Amino acid sequence: MSMGGGLIRRQYTYNGSAYGLGYWTVSDLPSLLQGEFTSVQRSLDLVQPHYRTWEPSGYFADDWNIIHNLTISWGVRYDVYTTLADGLPIPSTPSITNPSGNIQEARSKNLKNIYLEQFNLGVDRSLSKYDSFRVSYVGSLGRHVTRQFPDLNAPPPNTSSTPNTLRPYYSVDPNLTTVSYIDSEGSSSYNALQAGYLHTTKFGVNASFNYTLAHSLDNARPWAYDTSGFGTVVSKFSTLDYGNSTFDVRHHVVSTVMYKLPFGQSATGARQIAEKGWQFNVIEVWGTGLPFTVVNATDVSNTNPGASSSDRPNVVGNPNLSTKGVNKFFNTAAFSAQTSGTLGNERRNQYYGPHSRHTDVSLFKDFQLPRAMTMQFRTECFNVTNTANFATPAAALNGANFGQLTQITSGYTPREIQFALRAVANLEGLYFSGCGPQ
Repeated sequence: MSMGGGLIRRQYTYNGSAYGLGYWTVSDLPSLLQGEFTSVQRSLDLVQPHYRTWEPSGYFADDWNIIHNLTISWGVRYDVYTTLADGLPIPSTPSITNPSGNIQEARSKNLKNIYLEQFNLGVDRSLSKYDSFRVSYVGSLGRHVTRQFPDLNAPPPNTSSTPNTLRPYYSVDPNLTTVSYIDSEGSSSYNALQAGYLHTTKFGVNASFNYTLAHSLDNARPWAYDTSGFGTVVSKFSTLDYGNSTFDVRHHVVSTVMYKLPFGQSATGARQIAEKGWQFNVIEVWGTGLPFTVVNATDVSNTNPGASSSDRPNVVGNPNLSTKGVNKFFNTAAFSAQTSGTLGNERRNQYYGPHSRHTDVSLFKDFQLPRAMTMQFRTECFNVTNTANFATPAAALNGANFGQLTQITSGYTPREIQFALRAVANLEGLYFSGCGPQ
């Protein structure tokens, strides 16, 4: 049985302004010398924050040996991860009688701490001396998840030629436009089945296979660059914007094989140096694509005046294609802009981009040197098939390259081969390791 805990006190009293003294844009050096600028902006905190919070944590864990071949490990853990919040004052501008402009990243004064409820249940089974199998259920529920609304002051769907007059705060400040807003009223759920097979050393082979079937849902928008049309109508977010999470990957497979080649086990001399100590390794990774949302190229509902790609269209057909390609990944004719001043029927994040996969191989050679020294030569090839992994397709309705795969996924690595030489020595109990250039 084990238990423990901790306590953190956080104090935050300063937040540096982005452009506290101003930011001027000039077109060229002569304009700079003459003091001619094309634009100027200043970002200055109106008040200094005074954030104070306590973050307690604790855990309790125990193992219950029911019978000789069945042990249950269980425990409870509590952690607090604080979101700093102090609210924002009413914006002020140089013009007291005619304020105008927008408010960026306003925060709810009642911003709460995000917390997760996590649970899992797993079964391990030994199939033989060398083989084992594991199946687990993993789940989590997120509460008070961050939501970032592009505009808390958005007008309702309309066809007005003066949509700003329909903004909720028009009566308070007629010239106030966009109010980007952050609160913590979102929720999420994650459920996954995880299965794994492990084979340990027999005939020089170690292998593993791991598969995850997962599904994540939420009505949150934790980052500002989400392009799913989130928050078109703030009051209806819980139904309009509930859908697959931006990071939802349904299927994921990872398999590895490490094989110590049996050559040269009884060889001696120069033949032993050439034949013994080889190891071949393979890693295969495959996963389904990330979700995406088709959005209008213009603001059809008129809920975000002057902006583009801010709302979702109607789905009028089957978006799926029997044969998908780079030039047409989904059926573009399945989407149509809704009637002006209304909302489309498309749900958030209902379609998935292309699969990702890569295969890495490596070959190691160990050389036994005098005085318990070992040298290893490594040849490693990443993405040996040089497979391109594409990001989600262009999804602005009737926009440039609509429905096409035009970008590579973030972190993509083309075929890459590297070599390394590693020496290990045991000098009177002192372990020393060095690695040469790669």
